[in-house]
Amino acid sequence: MSAEKDPQHRPGARNDGGGMDMALRQENADLRGRVEYLESRMNEVTVDNRDLARRLTEVSDESEHLANLYVASHRLHSSLEPAQVTDILCEILVDLVGAAEFGLLLLDDGRKDLSLVRAEGTSNVPAHVAVGQGPIGQAVRDVRAAYNENGAPDLPVAIVPLQIRGHGVGALVIARLLHGRTRLPNVSKELLGLLARHAATALVCSRLYSSRYHGADEGAPGARA
Repeated sequence: MSAEKDPQHRPGARNDGGGMDMALRQENADLRGRVEYLESRMNEVTVDNRDLARRLTEVSDESEHLANLYVASHRLHSSLEPAQVTDILCEILVDLVGAAEFGLLLLDDGRKDLSLVRAEGTSNVPAHVAVGQGPIGQAVRDVRAAYNENGAPDLPVAIVPLQIRGHGVGALVIARLLHGRTRLPNVSKELLGLLARHAATALVCSRLYSSRYHGADEGAPGARA
């Protein structure tokens, strides 16, 4: 076969094959670029979905937290009987905070001593504490909550002073938490901060009410001896 009839030897045949190869390589490069772009966008969407799911969880937790705060504050002021207010406070500590062993101390009238008025579990909360003495007395004096973040065995999990207008009138002392936990989450700390204010007001008001009305026959609606 002569060179003139062989298509492979026609002028421009080699160049046409090279042009097709270049076109295919360019098309493959474009496809790879598109695939990489789509993979990048998929990764971004995945991250966005994770962030959205996290935010939804946070919003749900915050809504539940706000509902718990409302229920706790409402219940604390639903009674004027000291025993009932104390019972409600203890239920809140167990159900919403997760306290297993704890004590409630209140400031004695006309003195600077704290007396234990309620203890749950086998906690080692002292029966009497002078204001300014030890971790409990110091927390009440400074009106500042103290949390055992390092898990020191000789300290309570939390000491939360009860306060009225910035003055310490008592303390919630949590010695042990349920389910083996050793630290309080932030949501529980916020709830305890609410209790520090509302519980103090509810307890003091109920004690003042009870001291004035010792029985229903003295004219106090719903009061009892």
